[in-house]
Amino acid sequence: MEGSDDPMYLLQISINPGAPLGGSISEYFPGAFNGTHFTAVDGAARINDFGKDNYAGQFFYGIPGNEKQVSMAWVSDHSLSHAFFELHTNLSLVGFKLAIHFPSPHRRF
Repeated sequence: MEGSDDPMYLLQISINPGAPLGGSISEYFPGAFNGTHFTAVDGAARINDFGKDNYAGQFFYGIPGNEKQVSMAWVSDHSLSHAFFELHTNLSLVGFKLAIHFPSPHRRF
């Protein structure tokens, strides 16, 4: 946590459905990790993105601890992608199936 020398870890969980607006979302929980057990600082689920298409985000490795940490996630709402595929049965004409978010900075705790 900010102002502490102890390391802070984040447990991130991606769920679908379950976003406040429907669709996919990633939640994270700050806490301590001893190598086998994670203990969250509290019971609050924090949300990475308030849209309905943030799934399976990954954080970049090697960013100094005093800088904002950066993640990227799939732009994927499964309900929308199924509807998209049903509309476009010839996927060779579409050119892509999914996309990835722009890098997102996250504040320190």
